[in-house]
Amino acid sequence: MVFSSPVFLFAFLPACLLAVLVAGVLDGLRQRLRGEPVRPVVQNLTLLAFSVGFYLYGSGQELLLMLGAVLLGWVGALLVDKTWRRTGLLIGVGGQLGLLLWFKYANFGVAQINHIRELMDAPALSWTAIGLPIGISFYVFQCVSYVFDVARGEVKARRNVLDLALFVILFPQLIAGPIVRYALIDAEIDKRQSTLAGIAQGATRFVYGLAKKVIVADACASIADAVFGLPAADLTTRTAWLGMVAYTFQIYFDFSAYSDMAIGLGRIFGFSFPENFKRPYSASSMTDFWRRWHLTLSTWFRDYVYLPLGGSRGSHGKTYRNLWIVFLLSGLWHGAAWTFVLWGALHGLLLTIERYTRTTIAETFVFGRRVLTFFLVVVTFTVFRADNLPHAGRVLWSAFWPHEAGHPLPVAVWEALTHRNLLVLALAVGSVFLPGEFVTGRLLTEATGTVVGVARLVVMTFLALLTLTIVMSQQFSPFIYFRF
Repeated sequence: MVFSSPVFLFAFLPACLLAVLVAGVLDGLRQRLRGEPVRPVVQNLTLLAFSVGFYLYGSGQELLLMLGAVLLGWVGALLVDKTWRRTGLLIGVGGQLGLLLWFKYANFGVAQINHIRELMDAPALSWTAIGLPIGISFYVFQCVSYVFDVARGEVKARRNVLDLALFVILFPQLIAGPIVRYALIDAEIDKRQSTLAGIAQGATRFVYGLAKKVIVADACASIADAVFGLPAADLTTRTAWLGMVAYTFQIYFDFSAYSDMAIGLGRIFGFSFPENFKRPYSASSMTDFWRRWHLTLSTWFRDYVYLPLGGSRGSHGKTYRNLWIVFLLSGLWHGAAWTFVLWGALHGLLLTIERYTRTTIAETFVFGRRVLTFFLVVVTFTVFRADNLPHAGRVLWSAFWPHEAGHPLPVAVWEALTHRNLLVLALAVGSVFLPGEFVTGRLLTEATGTVVGVARLVVMTFLALLTLTIVMSQQFSPFIYFRF
C-alpha cells in the first residue's frame, strides 16, 4: 500500500484520520479531568497502530525486522545514556548497520564472489537470495541517527519504547523518507495539536504531491520505461535522449511527490517534517545540486560521515577523500549494484573537480552553468537507471554517437508517446527554467491572503478531482522507491 493507491486514499487514510480525531477528543477529556496539559497518549497509540498496520499490509513478516531495529535503537540509546557508551553504540549503531549490510548487500557480495570464482573455474557458492525489506534504508538511518544524537547529548534517550517506535514506524515517512531526525519531532511526540488549519495545510501539500506523482511522474515513467526496455539494436540517438530526459524528470517528480505527500500527512497529524527538495534541476553547479536534492539524505551523510571524517578542515587531499567516501556510500545506499556505485563515484568526481577549480558557486554565466549542471545530472541519472553497467554504456553510446540509420521509433516508444505524456513531459522540462528559488510546495502552504486562499482552493480542488479520476481509471503504478 502506497500513498497513490486506491486502498490508501479511500480506505486507510480516512479511517486513520477519523480515528486520530476521536483519539484527540479522548486526550482532550483527559486534559480537562486533570486540569493540566497531558501527553497525546491515545493519539500516539492510534497512530502507532495504524502505522504498524500500514507496514504489515505491504510487508507481512518483515514487520518483525523493523521492530527488531527499533528495539536495537532503544536499547543502544538507553545504554549510551547510562554512560555505557561503547556497548550502546555497538548495539544501537553496529547492530543496525549489520542488519542493513546483511539484508541489502549480502546478495550482491555473494554474486561478486561467485563471479570471481567463475573466472577461476571454481564452483559457485550455494546461496539462497535474501529478500530486501521495504524501507530498511530509511528506518535504519533514522535509528542510527537517534543513537548518535543521544551519544552527542543532543537529545535524551526515550524510556518508553513505544515513543521511539512511533518515531520510526510513523507511516507518512516510513518507506521513502524524508529521513526525519529524532530531534525534529521529539517535542511533538509529547505535545502537538491536529488543528483545522494544520489539516487544511497538510491536505493541500498532500494533494499537490499526489498530483505530481500521478499526473507527471507516471507519464514520464511510461516514456522512460519504454526506452530503457529497448534492445540495443533499436536504440538511436533520439530515443536515448528521450528516455534519459524522461527518466530524469520521472525520478524527481516521483521522489519529490512522495516527500510532499509525507510532509502533508505529517502536518495533518501535527508533525513538522523537513523539506527534502529545493528545485534541484535549477542548480548552477553539482555542489548546488546537492544543496537542493534529497536534503535529508545529504545532511545525514554530512553530519554522520563527512564531518566526523574531518570534513573540509584538513588538507585538500583529505577533503577530496572525504567527499569520495560520502558519495560512494551514498551510491551504495541507493542500491546494491555497480550502477549505483558508479553513480556515486561520478558525483564524487564532479564535486571534487568543482572544489579544485573553485567553481562550486556560479557567479557568472549562471544560465549556462544551469544548463551544464542539468546535462550532467541527466547523464549520471542514466547510469542510475540502467539495469547494469553494459546497459548504461549502450544507452550513453547511443546518445553521444549520432546514428539514426532511418530507424522509425519502436512501437513501444510510439505507444508511450501519447499526447498527454508528451504534454506533461514538455511542462516538466519547462519547470527547469523557473526561478531557482521558486519552491512550489512551500509556497502552497505558506502564502496567505484572501485571493491566495481562494486560488489555492480552486487549484487544489481541480487537481484532486483530476488525480483521483486518473487513479481510478488506470492500472496502479507503484512508487519507484517502494523497496529501498
